[in-house]
Amino acid sequence: KLSEAQVADAIKRAGKERGWEMEDAGPGHITGTLRVRDKHLAVTDISYSPTQIRIAYKDSQGLDYDDGDIHRSYNNWVKRLSDSIREELARAS
Repeated sequence: KLSEAQVADAIKRAGKERGWEMEDAGPGHITGTLRVRDKHLAVTDISYSPTQIRIAYKDSQGLDYDDGDIHRSYNNWVKRLSDSIREELARAS
């Protein structure tokens, strides 16, 4: 079992490793921002607790977001972020 602070640290480490800017956005929330080649911007809201993490779309630029559809690169970036978060949590356990 990890504390909420340990989970937050793991999320931030994983994001930094993948090139995301991670910013505290209140208790149990982190805003993750990824800038790619000055063309693309992806912003996520990461909600977390000691037992659960959820990464949700918040905003984007240059990724053709339209009513829930978005460029496939966004999903790939979020999947890699999620995988890295899992790895960091496993290391911290």
